[in-house]
Amino acid sequence: MLTSIGEKIDKHPFGFSLIAVVLLTLLAYGGTVRNGFVWDDETFIVDNPFIHDLSLWPRYFTDSKSVSNVPVLSNMYRPLQTVSFAFDAALWKSWAGGFHLTSLLLHIGASLAIIFAFGTLLGTRAAVAASVVFSIHPALSEGALSLAARGNQLYTIFALISIGFFVRIAKPFDRSHTFSILAAILSFLSKEPAVILVILLPLIQALFELPWKLRSRQSLLLFVPYLVGAVLYLVLRSAVIEATWTIPAWGGGPWRTVLMQAKVFVIYLRLSVWPFLLYGRYPVPYSD
Repeated sequence: MLTSIGEKIDKHPFGFSLIAVVLLTLLAYGGTVRNGFVWDDETFIVDNPFIHDLSLWPRYFTDSKSVSNVPVLSNMYRPLQTVSFAFDAALWKSWAGGFHLTSLLLHIGASLAIIFAFGTLLGTRAAVAASVVFSIHPALSEGALSLAARGNQLYTIFALISIGFFVRIAKPFDRSHTFSILAAILSFLSKEPAVILVILLPLIQALFELPWKLRSRQSLLLFVPYLVGAVLYLVLRSAVIEATWTIPAWGGGPWRTVLMQAKVFVIYLRLSVWPFLLYGRYPVPYSD
């Protein structure tokens, strides 16, 4: 029976995943459409005049207050998150359930993008399994549950699409390379951590030798556009928010932040294996 299911997955990976992910996501998170706006949703959406007027869209890319009028949050540069909220506001008005429905659809999209990104690298069955687990894993539920995590959803989807096209490149600047670069830029504009693609893509090439061996001279032509795109994004971000860092180091200083994030990483690993006793926020003491 398992062999038969595996064969069906191999023949119709996207169709199987689409059905499984949609059903499981709706089963797990369908009730969120009854939720309202909470926590940071208020400042990102309800009290944000920019998202209620689509004619202001150019300022989403040039005005830090388009993210939020709260000083700490306005130091974030995530224009595509604001664009997403603005389209939601135009479509759903003040109905929070519509915003949550969009988040559910994006969560499904991110789950399916895993297959596109890793089907070639890990095999169809492994990618489908990862897609299904991602769609319902409690430790990965923030995107489906919290509207304020919209930036996470967007940059994840675009980053996965970028990886998927990257491993399909036949030669520098072909269609797959171009689409991968464009998706990477969209990922940058969704949330700051997306710049990790500049490191992640060479690492993928080194480990899997896709699209070809890393030592090839053509590899330089592969990575220069991503690096240039990341640098231009960081320069634009710094110019708009008039700062280099979003907020002061969480740990009170760079080294203490590194130590604290090491603890956070261990917590995430534990939750990935044992996703129980989950909380909206986890207190993590500073490290010395």
